[in-house]
Amino acid sequence: EPQRPRYYWAYAAGSALLALLFAGQLVHHQREALVAWPALSEPLSRLYASIGQPIRLRGDLKAYDVRQLGAFAPPDAAGTLLVRASLRNLSPRPQPMPLLRVTLQDRYGNRIASRDLTAAEYQQRPADRAPDTLLAAGARLETSVQLVDPGGSAVGFELDVCLDEGASTRCANDLAPATAAR
Repeated sequence: EPQRPRYYWAYAAGSALLALLFAGQLVHHQREALVAWPALSEPLSRLYASIGQPIRLRGDLKAYDVRQLGAFAPPDAAGTLLVRASLRNLSPRPQPMPLLRVTLQDRYGNRIASRDLTAAEYQQRPADRAPDTLLAAGARLETSVQLVDPGGSAVGFELDVCLDEGASTRCANDLAPATAAR
């Protein structure tokens, strides 16, 4: 019967440890994709938050559908505009709640004022409930936001979805249209 090498258990333990480290490295490298899975979202988010490195889920700006549902000056709140919008996630996976950019325009389409609203500002939640951080696949969110009225020169508005990427903000309207190959 062949004898096992003298350090067999040390090699086996070392190999198992290296396999675990490799698996951990794979999870760390794919953390943004893995956190989109509902079964892994909560444990991974908690794990990374506990070590002070919250996971920033990357979103696809093309997968958001934002619709303008109208704007009006409510008679009971002078000096304000109420902007209504609908936001839908067309992606097959959950997406981060985007920033909602509201741009007020004059009659020529020129920008008068612009503001980026966070999810906490446009989600209608009770005060004791935190805003959602993810928009589920296929989910729709309808909202209305009260803004300061810049005066009679504002006759139109435009909505855009944006993603905060730490040092910069990317918006769907900023994406260059695809050019056809010649």
